[in-house]
Amino acid sequence: MVVFVCTQCNVTLKKSGVRNHLQSSRRCFMVSCVDCHKDFDKFSVSSHCVCISEKEKYDKLNYLKSPRDDRNRKQAEWVSKVENAIQNCQSKRLKLFLQNLKGNVNVPKKKKKFENFMRSKYRGIPSEVVEEMWKILEPLKHETASNISSTPTKHFPHESLSGEPEPKKQKLEKKCDFLSFDYVLNILTELGGNALFSDVRRKIYKTYTADINFSQECMTKKEFKAKLLDVIQSSEYFTFSPSNGMVSISSDDLRTKSNSCVNQNANISPSKGVDAHSHQNDKTSDWKSIKRLLISIINDAGGRISLKKLVGKVLLHILSSNDQKETNINKDEVKSKIVDKVSKSHSMKLSDDRKYVELCS
Repeated sequence: MVVFVCTQCNVTLKKSGVRNHLQSSRRCFMVSCVDCHKDFDKFSVSSHCVCISEKEKYDKLNYLKSPRDDRNRKQAEWVSKVENAIQNCQSKRLKLFLQNLKGNVNVPKKKKKFENFMRSKYRGIPSEVVEEMWKILEPLKHETASNISSTPTKHFPHESLSGEPEPKKQKLEKKCDFLSFDYVLNILTELGGNALFSDVRRKIYKTYTADINFSQECMTKKEFKAKLLDVIQSSEYFTFSPSNGMVSISSDDLRTKSNSCVNQNANISPSKGVDAHSHQNDKTSDWKSIKRLLISIINDAGGRISLKKLVGKVLLHILSSNDQKETNINKDEVKSKIVDKVSKSHSMKLSDDRKYVELCS
C-alpha cells in the first residue's frame, strides 16, 4: 500500500484520500511518497500505484524478491498501459468511461472479470460499451504477456494464454445433461409435443442454471441457445420451423421415445422377471436422479414451494410413472429423502421454519 505525506501540513494520507485533501485545501498542492520520497501533484499521483518496500529500501544486500513482488510489478505495468491507452483513446464516449479507471490498481486482465468490474462500477452500463472498451484494452494484455514471456510462468490446464477458460467451458458443455436428446424430448412431451422454441429454451435454461454448481462456469444464453438448436436440428425426431419458431415431434415417436425418457427420471417399477435385489438397485439410482425433478417442480412453482406440496407432487409423479397402480410408497420416506437431497444441494435450501423449499439465488 502506497502512503503519502502532504508537503505543507505534514498529514499522512492513503492514496484514496490524496485527491480530496488537495482539493479541500488551497495551501496544499503537493504530496510526497513515504517510501521513495518523490513529490506528486493531484494529476500525477494516480500513476504512482506501487512503491518499494521497507525491506528493499533499508536492507538491499539481504533483500530477495518474492513472487508477490513480481505480481505487483506485472500489475503495475498493466495499469500504466491502461492509463496510456486512455490518453490515446479517440472516442469521446469511451474516454468518458475510461477516465474513471485512472488510479485503479485492480483493473482486471481477463474479459469476464473486466465485464463484472465495469458493471459493478457503472450501474446500467450498456454491454456494447463494455465490449468496445475491452477491444481497446485486449491488445495491451498480449503486449504485457510478450514482454514477460522470458520468465517461466505456471499455466493451469483450464486456462489459455489469453486468460479465458475456454477448454473448461467445453468440458462443461460435454457433461451438460440438459442438452441431451432424451431431456429435450421429455420437455417437449410435457409441453404437449408442440411448443415455441423460446419456451423450450427458457424452461431448460432455467433448470440448467439452477442445477449448476457455483464452482462451474455457466454457459451464456446465446451459447445455450446455439447448442440446443443444434440438438433439435440434428435429430430426425424433431421438426423446427424457422418461420414461426415452433418445435414439434411426431405422434409415433412421442409414444415410443417419451416413455423411455420419462422412465429415466422417475421410479421404474420392476418387471416380473426381475428379483428384489435388482429392484432395490433401480430404486437407489432413481433417488439419485430425483434432484432434477425437485428443481423442475420448484421452478414451475416460481422458485418457492411448501414442503408439503412438494412431497405430494413427487408422490404423484412417482405413481403416474409406474406401470403398477398399487405400489408400496411410504410418504414419510419420500419426505425424508427430499429433505436430505435439499440439505445436501447447493441449488436448493429449506426455509428457517423448515416448511418451505426454495431455489438458491
